[in-house]
Amino acid sequence: MKKLILTAALSASFLPACLAGPIDGVVKDKKTGETLIGSVVQVKGRQDNMTTTGLDGFFTLKDLPDQGAVTIIVNYIGYKPKRQRLLII
Repeated sequence: MKKLILTAALSASFLPACLAGPIDGVVKDKKTGETLIGSVVQVKGRQDNMTTTGLDGFFTLKDLPDQGAVTIIVNYIGYKPKRQRLLII
């Protein structure tokens, strides 16, 4: 199985008090650095909060809690799922 690199950056945004700004990132093959188009990116435990990567491997997840830990799961055919835990403060 191949491995994924998940590059995520928190970006500031002004949303209602119960939500944090979006998380932006790029999904790439760890070995080759090639972006993985069409990867499914979701927040663990929230089937309603998922997206797919575009032609550049880029994704944006919105509607996150305003604080606490969030686990992002990335799936791509032929690769092992990648989990990345993020702390939102």
